Amino acid sequence: MPAIQVGAAISASFGYIGVAWRRAAAILLIAMALVGALQVLNLVEPGLLPLRLLGGVVGLVINTIVIGALFRIGLEPAHPGDPDYRAHPGGVQWGALEWRVLGANLLFGIGLVVVVLLVALIWGIAVGVAASGDAAALQGMRSGDQGQTLQAFAGLMLGPAGVISAVILLPTLAAVVYVSARTSLYNLSAADTRSFDLGSAWALTRGALWTIIVTGFVILVVQVLLGAVCGFVAGVLAGAAGHPGAGSAWGGVAGQTIDMAISAPLFVGLQLYVYNIRRGGDAIAATFS
Repeated sequence: MPAIQVGAAISASFGYIGVAWRRAAAILLIAMALVGALQVLNLVEPGLLPLRLLGGVVGLVINTIVIGALFRIGLEPAHPGDPDYRAHPGGVQWGALEWRVLGANLLFGIGLVVVVLLVALIWGIAVGVAASGDAAALQGMRSGDQGQTLQAFAGLMLGPAGVISAVILLPTLAAVVYVSARTSLYNLSAADTRSFDLGSAWALTRGALWTIIVTGFVILVVQVLLGAVCGFVAGVLAGAAGHPGAGSAWGGVAGQTIDMAISAPLFVGLQLYVYNIRRGGDAIAATFS
């Protein structure tokens, strides 16, 4: 079985940005416009909860269409003549493949949320028991302002509560990273095989775990740096316009909007690269050309 190298995976991931924009520019532009509008709305009217919830639902649908379009581009060469895998110009489409992508993402997301909430409950109870003897810290957290609350919590973490937190949260974080990497091909596998087979998706990442984790980390670093650059540029422009306080907020809007242009192609490029090698198909050259 061909080896999956980190350098090749990173190259394939970043190379897919160009592929995505050549084949699915319309849906990517729609997604960017939606993200930008939601960020501006949150900035101008942060209290409009119903509208923000509606925006979240619409965002889920648009994100599913984006992922579905990028999956179609990579899977189409392996399914010649099958309309279920045909990528429309611009990437704006919804079909059975998108339903499978949405279903796989919801199944995994709900499972992950349940586990995280359970761990958070256990952590809260354990910390509460450990902190029960520190009356001063508890009083500071209950009655102080935000600064006093943070200071009291930091002091609490220097004692037994901090040790318990490390014992519970660090292994949980490692487990979440591990499981996320091992199941990272689940939605792509569901899109390709028309089957929600988690075991099959898990097996596909055998031997590619560290490549997926390292490449994913590189992608996240690039996203953070992009956000920092956007914030810096927005701060400079806002300062030059006489509104230095607005730079950080508008930098966040710009960062989130631009991140939408590359985040999905980066992660899908990584998924398709690993998946095509593990599947043993001949579609790699066609996908990344």
